[in-house]
Amino acid sequence: MYVVIIGCGRSGSRLASQLSKANYDVVIVDKDKEAFSSLAIEFSGFQVIGNALEYDILKKSRLDSADLLIAATGNDKINYMITQICQLKFPDTNIIVRVIAPELIDLYDSNKVNVLSETDIFVNRIFADIKDMQEEKQ
Repeated sequence: MYVVIIGCGRSGSRLASQLSKANYDVVIVDKDKEAFSSLAIEFSGFQVIGNALEYDILKKSRLDSADLLIAATGNDKINYMITQICQLKFPDTNIIVRVIAPELIDLYDSNKVNVLSETDIFVNRIFADIKDMQEEKQ
């Protein structure tokens, strides 16, 4: 599987490193060259330096051949714009997007984009753990 990840921050770099270690074909895009220093030493994918909102950068990442795009920047607006570009220009590519502000989830077409809210994941996990603790005490 060929995966393009936009954003080489904590989440993007960790995911890219794990996918690379599992022998997935990975390209990671970031506008900051220094961000790639967060990748694992064993990372065997490709790095593209540039603004992912520019169509030429997305073409350079070979998004047209990708099975999956993961928009994982720390900016909800940029992630939204990237998913919109991808849906228009690369309609056969599956999309997963990181959303920081859960109230923005409804902006996405859930039939076309898999939306992950870190806040919701965190809150739901803590809530489930609390319920489990309460049940164990009974």
